[in-house]
Amino acid sequence: MSTTVDLDSKVSQRSRRCAAGSSAAETTQPKLGNVLASLWAGLLKVFWRATRSVRRPVVAKLDRHVLQLLDADFQTLSEQLNHLSTQVTEANASHVNAVREMNVFVDGMLREVARLQSQVLTLSQICSQNLPAGIRPAPGCDHETEEFAHSP
Repeated sequence: MSTTVDLDSKVSQRSRRCAAGSSAAETTQPKLGNVLASLWAGLLKVFWRATRSVRRPVVAKLDRHVLQLLDADFQTLSEQLNHLSTQVTEANASHVNAVREMNVFVDGMLREVARLQSQVLTLSQICSQNLPAGIRPAPGCDHETEEFAHSP
């Protein structure tokens, strides 16, 4: 009620100023806006306090509902994450096994290449030792090649 009395007194003061010859637009707009803003702020504050008993249960119910929705989403995401983790672990294990098999295969191939290389070297040395006197290896050929030129 004190706000109503204040408003009435301010309005009467403005009307007196307007009657005295001051511009109405300059004097009433800013101050009237301030008065209305403070009135609205006061009304909203009173309304906010008055609805506290209603707001608390509504907000609590809303919070519970949101938490239930989030919990369901988190459970679904957790299950999907566990499933993906299992798939990645299985895929990783199969790839590790494939890599091990490839390593064994490559090791075997390297051993076979080394064995064949040593056999070729041995055969090359045997051939170069058993060449007849008129046949010589071509110039630039070493013992590891099988190309021999026949000299006339």
